[in-house]
Amino acid sequence: MRPHGYARPRGRCNPAPQCGIILRRPVPGRRWNVHVDLLEQIGETAGSVWRALESKGPQSLGALKKKVKAPGDLVSMAVGWLAREEKIAVELKGRTQLLRLK
Repeated sequence: MRPHGYARPRGRCNPAPQCGIILRRPVPGRRWNVHVDLLEQIGETAGSVWRALESKGPQSLGALKKKVKAPGDLVSMAVGWLAREEKIAVELKGRTQLLRLK
């Protein structure tokens, strides 16, 4: 029996997800630069979301997705990024959740 109750992995694999560890090195068979490019895109989109909220004031997530020129899932990731950094807040207006800068 291996630690944490996991069966022995077959072949070469990254055991890090089993232990909750994030490795900062490439794993054979994966394209490492794709991950870095995605983080850059999320960061750039977070900047666009920030500027949209700064210029237009509080907006719903749907309105932000229409204003920011990026795919909707990327806008959602950017909003999560800003929320994690405590740069934005969510306020309720009726049944609508509005995002605003802190």
